[in-house]
Amino acid sequence: MMSVSPLRVLVVEDEMMVILDLEDMLEELGHVVAGVATRIDQALDLARSGSFDLAVLDINVAGEVSFPVAILLQQRGVPVIFASGYDAQVLPEEFRRHGLLQKPFRTAALQRSIQEQGAGDRNRTESVAVSPARAAFPRVPGDDHEH
Repeated sequence: MMSVSPLRVLVVEDEMMVILDLEDMLEELGHVVAGVATRIDQALDLARSGSFDLAVLDINVAGEVSFPVAILLQQRGVPVIFASGYDAQVLPEEFRRHGLLQKPFRTAALQRSIQEQGAGDRNRTESVAVSPARAAFPRVPGDDHEH
């Protein structure tokens, strides 16, 4: 069986508990959160300058939609998965081919979305680092990995 290199994931989300849960899920799948943005301006900066294999974007981040971030990442060839409490109808037509994680979601749904976007098929050789969110907030005991 071929081993898969960890994906470097950008997470755009304004709820810290969701960020931490998502990071736990990604780590469980062998990936790493390489960037976190809790505001759209931060997300745009990271999308312009960061090196990511995948992005998970909450649709509504502190009252702003994340579609401009998705456009920028798409131009850079980075697969995008949207996360939302809303259904797929909230996505404009041009974004419906991206994955949509319906909140609350579990690790298996995240894994399916990653596979559907083909992000795990890309060859990666970069090293990974400890997430800024994880460094600031330790793992919560008894967390059921649902968000």
